[in-house]
Order: sequence, then structure tokens, then C-alpha cells
Amino acid sequence: MYKNVKFVWVLIFSAIILSACNLNGSSEQDDNANFPSEDITFIVPYPPGGGTDLTARILQPYLEEELGVSVTIQNRDGGGGWVGWSELANAEPDGYTIGYMNMPNVILGYLDPQANRSEDLDSFDFIINHMSDPGVILTNPDYNDFEDVNEFIEHAQENEVTLATGGSGTSQHFLGLLLNEQLGTNFTFVHQDGGGEFIPSLLGGHIDTAFGGLQDGLSPINSGELEGLALFGDEGSEVFSDVPLLNEEVGSDTSPMITRSIATPAGVDPEVREALEEALERAINNPDHIEELKEFGLDIDPISGDELDQMNKDLEEEIINLEDALGW
Repeated sequence: MYKNVKFVWVLIFSAIILSACNLNGSSEQDDNANFPSEDITFIVPYPPGGGTDLTARILQPYLEEELGVSVTIQNRDGGGGWVGWSELANAEPDGYTIGYMNMPNVILGYLDPQANRSEDLDSFDFIINHMSDPGVILTNPDYNDFEDVNEFIEHAQENEVTLATGGSGTSQHFLGLLLNEQLGTNFTFVHQDGGGEFIPSLLGGHIDTAFGGLQDGLSPINSGELEGLALFGDEGSEVFSDVPLLNEEVGSDTSPMITRSIATPAGVDPEVREALEEALERAINNPDHIEELKEFGLDIDPISGDELDQMNKDLEEEIINLEDALGW
């Protein structure tokens, strides 16, 4: 009799545990199916008012419309972007925290041995690329009046040319090193505290050239104060349709100066990831959103999935090949 009673209690206890597990699993599945059911945090790893903050805030209302919840932008400035990226990598992978990933800055930041970071590409789930800024080679015609980009590159091959950057290990620094490697140019670097200083320096004739984002170059090029000689990457810009591609003109092999993609912490549930990707794709492709970006000389570039992952891996390999030139 005792054995029978004991067996019954074991069955009851097991049933309770299984029921609880099923309820938890069902609850988690319901949460994923109803995603999003609460507000989403959008980490921007730079201060308010800059180019990264601007493009995030242009996207914000269109993403809110698609998701049906509020998207709160939180600026996490510091560490060359790594205050924000570390916070993103360590957030709960539930889809309610997303962040802007600026390339090549993310990769340059974790590959730098002095930074001693544990994060890498695998620390994040990259959902979709928002926009790509090819970047433009800027010169001041009052000091360096070149016929075209070929004449500029020939000059840089024969002479030392000062190039302003937003700091060591930034996208401008990386592209200058890449051209020195590929074309035999002699760019020497004037590292400044962020990218906002190089336009005044170039206008004042204190530096020879700068590699600027299209947003930076739009106004001074349109006013005639600066000249845009060429764009990086393999695709042009509708706003700068008359500016040639450096790769086509001189045979270089460069990627866009800046890409801004959106990621979550690694390990987000596939259903949640799919919901985010679909909402982001619709928001990015909204015609009104596209027109707002064009006002700043920017175009959308909604790459996702395996193509986005491969783009990041290829860029990582390019940077690894330049480790000696970067002093690593």
C-alpha cells in the first residue's frame, strides 16, 4: 500500500513540474508571437547632434509606426562608441534593445589590442544596414586646385599630403592607410578630436585634404568653398551624381567610408529577429524616410541576412591586413 501511495505522489509531482515547464514555454512563445508588447530602446553610441544621432532620429518615427510602440533613443557617448556597443552586447537578448553599429569603427575598436575588448562580431546579431555613406575626398580649391582626382592621387604619390581624421583608428584613418597601401600615396595624419574640426581646418588651409561624410561635405561643396574629387566604394550617390568613384578612376579597392547598421545582442529569438527585420525594412524603405535622408546627401542601403554578415567579415579581414600600418 505504501509503495502505491508513494508512486501516485511521484506521478502528481512530475505532472506539476511538466505543467509548469509547459506554461513557461507557452508564455515565452506567446511573448515572442506578440512582439513587441513594450517600448524599445535604441542605443546611439555617439552624442546628440552628430551624423549618427541625426540618421537614427530620422528613422525613429517610421520605425515606431511599423512596430506600434515607442522607440526611445538613448545616446551613450564615450570610448569611441564602445560605451554604447558594450551596453548593447550585454543587454538582454529579447529584442527590446537595439543599437546603431558604425562600421568600420566597431571592428577597429575591438581589434585594437590596447583596448583589450572581449566583444567581436559574434557579440551581436546584425539585423539590417540602414545607410551607407561612401565618403568624399575633399580639397580646398583656394590652396590645392586639382584638375581631377587622378591629378590629386599623382600629387599624393609624389608629395606628403596631410589628411585630417576624427582620431586614430577612425574610418578616415583606415581609408588613408588603405590608399597608402594600395596606391603608394603619402598621406600623413592629423588626428583631431572628432570629425567636426576638419571642415574649418580645411577651409583655413591648415590641412591638405579630408575624407568627409556626404553630410559634412554637402554644404561646403554646394557653396563652392570645397571641392569633392571622388567618392569611395563601388556605388555613387544620387545627391553627388557628378562626383566620380575613386575605384573606377584610379583602380583602388575601397568600401564606403561609413555604414550604419542596426543590431541586437547576440542570441535573439528567430521570431523576434524576423519581426524586427521586417519592421526595419519597411521603415527604411518608406518613401518619406528616403526623402528626408536625401536632404543630407544620404541614401538608404538596406542590406540584411548573410549579405550583411559577409560584408562585415570582409571589412574585418581588410582591417586585419592593415594591422602593421595601424601600429598593432
